[in-house]
Amino acid sequence: MKPYFKALTKTMGKDEALWKFGLPTYDFGSDKITGITDGKAYFPILPETLCQTTGRLDKNGKDVFEKDRLKFVHNVGKQKIEEVLTVYYNANAGQYVVGKSDCLLPLAMYKTEEGEVIGNENDDLFIKPKKEKKK
Repeated sequence: MKPYFKALTKTMGKDEALWKFGLPTYDFGSDKITGITDGKAYFPILPETLCQTTGRLDKNGKDVFEKDRLKFVHNVGKQKIEEVLTVYYNANAGQYVVGKSDCLLPLAMYKTEEGEVIGNENDDLFIKPKKEKKK
C-alpha cells in the first residue's frame, strides 16, 4: 500500500480550512511537516491535522483515514442500533484501532466496508459551519 495522507490547509484570511490529499512535505533540513503535495501543487497545512490512510474503504468506496468517524448500523432483532467510532493509530500495538476514549478495539475486527465515514475529529476544531444568510 502506498502511503497516502490528508490534512487541513491553512487558508489565509478565511475562517475555514479545506481538506487536501497527497504526501507530506517537510522544512528543509528538519523533520517539521509544513505542507502536503498532490504531485502538482503544494499546500501549507495545519500539521496537527495530518491523517494517514488505513488502506481500507467504507461502504461508499471512500478511503478511511485516522481520526475519521465511522458510523455502523447494527440490526439487533427488530431494532437498528447506530454506533459511531473514531479511528486512531496505536503506535504501541502498531495497528489502527477504533472506539471511544474509554474502549479501543483493533480496526481489523470491523468490516469498514459496512460502515460509513461521516467526518473527522479535526472537522470540529478547524472547519467552521457556514453561517445562514439572513432573509
